[in-house]
This record gives sequence, C-alpha cells and structure tokens, in this order.
Amino acid sequence: MKYNVYIDKQSGKDFERPQYKKLLRKMKKDDLLYIKSIDRRGCNYAEILEQ
Repeated sequence: MKYNVYIDKQSGKDFERPQYKKLLRKMKKDDLLYIKSIDRRGCNYAEILEQ
C-alpha cells in the first residue's frame, strides 16, 4: 500500500492552498482522505460541505 502525505500551513480562510489542490488532483475513486480536524480545512461551513 502506498501513502502520500500533503501538509498545508496556510490560513484556514479558504481552500485555495497549493498542497490541497495537488492532493485533489492525485485522488482517485475509492481513495481515503483522512483530515484530523475538519475545521482546519476552511472557515466557511458551506464551503466545507461542498468540498
């Protein structure tokens, strides 16, 4: 099994993060994305749900 780790250290204001965008491009059907704390992915709840 292969693991890829992507780390972002930018503000939580939105999803415009280089590493997050790279991660999304690499994801395939049935991949598992683990986010330790969902509130770290964005401050806008509607945007979190959309993602």
